[in-house]
Amino acid sequence: MKKVLVILTLICFIFGTNNYIELNKLAIITNMGINYKNNNYIVNFKEILPNKKYKYYSTKCKNIKKCINDIENINHKNIYLNHLENIIISNKSIIYKLKYIFKDDFDNFNIIITNNPKKIIKYKYISSVIPKNISYRRIKQNILENKRIKIPVVKINNYLKFYKYEELGDNYE
Repeated sequence: MKKVLVILTLICFIFGTNNYIELNKLAIITNMGINYKNNNYIVNFKEILPNKKYKYYSTKCKNIKKCINDIENINHKNIYLNHLENIIISNKSIIYKLKYIFKDDFDNFNIIITNNPKKIIKYKYISSVIPKNISYRRIKQNILENKRIKIPVVKINNYLKFYKYEELGDNYE
């Protein structure tokens, strides 16, 4: 009986941890800023670190997916988007590109429009500025139900503040 128990224990140790990923190899992203200028996407990431500090990354590419891959190559970590809280965009047309990047299990983040995503991403409590959170899941649901979609717009004067709602067009494919 002891031999069988030892053999089963060894089998569990050998084959039981094949999908193990160390936290040191993950970049847990809380906020993402996307800007579109001169036919290039400028993507900024805010990574949360264990000591309650943040690390910022920025890259510029022809498409958003390539920007994410470039950040993974720069910091030698896998980008982990399950804890994504906000995507700050410079133009509402960027929302149409997000469907090629995010799957259904990554779609519970807020969408915010601003002129300068790189500057907004450095604020600590971005979600508290918005009176009514507009999640990507809600945007997709409203599109399916043919409802109007209003996305919050924030501005920076001396501090970050909610400015207005901007309506999303009908050309979401």
